Amino acid sequence: MRQLMQSITGWTLALCLTLCHGAGVAQDLSSIIDQPALAGATVGIHAVNLSSGKVIVSHDADRLMIPASTQKILTGITALRHLGADYQIETRIAYSGDITTDGTVTGDLIITGNYDPTLGSDRLKGSPDLDQLLELLGDKISQKVSCIDGNIIIVSPPAADYHPHRYWLYEDLGNYYGSPAYPINIQENTYRISMSRHTQVGHDCHIKSIEPSDLGIEVNSAVTIGARGSGDQAYILGSPGDYNVTVVGTLPPGTTAYTIKGSIPDPPAYFARRLNETIDDQGVKSQGHEVVRSYDRQTTTLTTIESPRLADIIATIHKKSNNLYTEALYNHLSRPELKLSKGHKMVDACGLSPMNRISAQQLTTFLSKEKPTTTILRTLPVAGKSGTMRNLLTDAPYRGNIYAKSGSMSGVLCYAGYMQDGSDWIAFAVMINGFDQKTKPVKPIAEQVMQAIYDY
Repeated sequence: MRQLMQSITGWTLALCLTLCHGAGVAQDLSSIIDQPALAGATVGIHAVNLSSGKVIVSHDADRLMIPASTQKILTGITALRHLGADYQIETRIAYSGDITTDGTVTGDLIITGNYDPTLGSDRLKGSPDLDQLLELLGDKISQKVSCIDGNIIIVSPPAADYHPHRYWLYEDLGNYYGSPAYPINIQENTYRISMSRHTQVGHDCHIKSIEPSDLGIEVNSAVTIGARGSGDQAYILGSPGDYNVTVVGTLPPGTTAYTIKGSIPDPPAYFARRLNETIDDQGVKSQGHEVVRSYDRQTTTLTTIESPRLADIIATIHKKSNNLYTEALYNHLSRPELKLSKGHKMVDACGLSPMNRISAQQLTTFLSKEKPTTTILRTLPVAGKSGTMRNLLTDAPYRGNIYAKSGSMSGVLCYAGYMQDGSDWIAFAVMINGFDQKTKPVKPIAEQVMQAIYDY
């Protein structure tokens, strides 16, 4: 029965590809996807010539599948279209009441976030790290303010309001890549745990340090040493607002300390305290600090902080597959409804949830409407050169001519983007779901599919 089903699958693909372009390509792709590593898997392929509108390849292209991080291109490209490459996200520092002649604020100092994911992160050029940001803010505030009669207010829903576990796996929530996006994000909402290691399998790993050390978080270790070659299999179990977390799993053997990254339990509250301490050290006293869902009093702008260029933020989303940047930008856009066609299900922006569903054809339709502008292409990983495509398609003519976002999770590997062949541009999507092996043996198959599309 299994051999019969494989024969039917191969025959169906061959027929479709013959109708689309010819028997040669059909035979190539049929043999590519009919490999043992994909036994039981679902494969969706769609590619369109943007000049002619002709469908080059269409195999199970309407099937709704898990996109993983290829979903990020929906937010990234939409943001570029609506806001432009040079747009900057603005965080506003304001005050209520008045500032008297001696510099006293008669009300509160209010920081209103706008979902800038770069605050306190030096990942991008021109963006200061947390200490530099606090110093910069302290200087700006102390130049105009000598005393605050009220409080330092951060306008942001508290961490307890965030429930991404409705869509994300619990084992992801405590880790840096599983942080929700807040109106105020700080230091990419990330802290670091340094753990001791041994060379003997099964030995316990102990916590050496936590950075920043002033988070007030209690971390319990249940981590042991795994087999050589097992890699980092440690996960932080916790959720937003949880200051008591446990690290489970295994780390690879070694003699040096190993660092894993967690999600700060309440970034707005941490930022409020740090800012309060900074300006207090500079002599600007206040009644304290708090995080509030909204602030209704009339305010006057004191100063602003601007993010790096939007194009650089989106390049981080596409090339580094940064979940926080994607979720923050999606919220900054006021969570636009991206209806592609019937059945599309988008429960998050970054693709971390296994509940997302999209088809290969829906992805290529979206890409076809947007067109491969220079601005978009500069944000995408390039075959043989950058991002997750650096080690794929490294030979001519593919190297430098395929621009694609990848997406992977357990049993999922997808690619979507553009190909340039002379004057022709192709929008494509390759989606593989449901394989029962690690991603490593499936990558060469996806690579062969992309080669076959390019060679059509």
